[in-house]
Amino acid sequence: MKKIVILWVIFCFAATLPADAQFWKKKEKPAPRKKTVVARPKEPTKEAPKKKTREISYPKSITKERYRIDVLLPLYLDDIVKNDKIETNERLPEKAQNGIHFYQGLKLAADSLSQSGYQVDVYVHDIAQKDSTPEALIQYQILATSDLIIGAVSSYQIAPLANYAKKRKINFVSVLSPADGGITDNPYFTIAQPTLITYIKKMRATVVKKYNDKPILLLYRTHPSVDSTAYQYVYENAENKFTPLLINQFPQGFRPEELLDSTRVNAIVMPIIDYAYAQSVLDYLQKYYSNYRFEIFGLPSWRSIAKIRKSGEYANIEVNYSAPFYYNTSSEHAQMLTKKYREVFGGRLNEMNVRGYETLMMYATYLKLFGTIFNDKINELPNTLSTYKILPQWTEENDLLYFENTHFATYRYNDGSYSVTE
Repeated sequence: MKKIVILWVIFCFAATLPADAQFWKKKEKPAPRKKTVVARPKEPTKEAPKKKTREISYPKSITKERYRIDVLLPLYLDDIVKNDKIETNERLPEKAQNGIHFYQGLKLAADSLSQSGYQVDVYVHDIAQKDSTPEALIQYQILATSDLIIGAVSSYQIAPLANYAKKRKINFVSVLSPADGGITDNPYFTIAQPTLITYIKKMRATVVKKYNDKPILLLYRTHPSVDSTAYQYVYENAENKFTPLLINQFPQGFRPEELLDSTRVNAIVMPIIDYAYAQSVLDYLQKYYSNYRFEIFGLPSWRSIAKIRKSGEYANIEVNYSAPFYYNTSSEHAQMLTKKYREVFGGRLNEMNVRGYETLMMYATYLKLFGTIFNDKINELPNTLSTYKILPQWTEENDLLYFENTHFATYRYNDGSYSVTE
């Protein structure tokens, strides 16, 4: 910015003095001139713009004797069906596991609904096949008579389905991806897996509250882009709460000694999606800083770090991460479902089975009780194993975005033992 210097020059004008005048004689000050003050009209006080009222407008709900639910899953049936039989769970390719396990839960729910007298037709589409992609289903009007769409779809597939659901005024529930697909102003779109920003906000609030008067170390990466985004969500508007330390080339240049204190627990936030990279940091801290104590807050992807569940590992480190879904395996409801799963499919019930089961049970119940438009009753939950907190999301200007499940259960691991807080 250029500096502008304003030089005020005061010119003093005086009359010529007579030769015999005494210039050291004190002069009498002239009488002060009266100043004329012109009153300026007051500017009107500017009022802060009023925020819009949060309102959602829906058409009248349609009630039917029988409802149709379309479920979109990546099943990869062409790869796993041999001699008209699906491969056993132990031989399922990794890419098909989530879809197949979710489907198994759906099957158990469909059986229960039928036994309970629910009039629901469930159509399952393998979106891994070319003629059953979301785009193809929309193009060929396969979803034209649907009353509800449930989709285990990728982030890039969300927008066309959400836009289609809004146009048709039916609900679309994205059950696996935490992405919002850039969707705004869509009261028919629900994200069952909380978004990254929702998770970060909750995690950040927890850390800042617990370590309000203590320094908090923030280990972050600027690539890949998702880690850079996660870091920005943590750091923005909370710069005075964190001490950031870049670890793009970890462990090169990683010397945090000056930022650590051996007399207390050191709080560290690591918004790093790649759990293998995160584990390398945990291993390093365990090996080279074993005389320090740490409480580290990570991301939901860290549940894939098997070492945090093993006794004798990370004895000096408490690891925290959250997951949107948690169910008590010892509850009567879970035991009933476990027994039923074993009878139908064999093997052990897993989380994806539960998610498939309770997703269909929950939304089929909404349809039966409230008809096609049930959104204002969304938290009058039927009996589910997991906890849901589905809320509309808004911009700062109170414009609607979509609905989102904002519930998390926090897992705390230390030396192989753990606790869960909901």
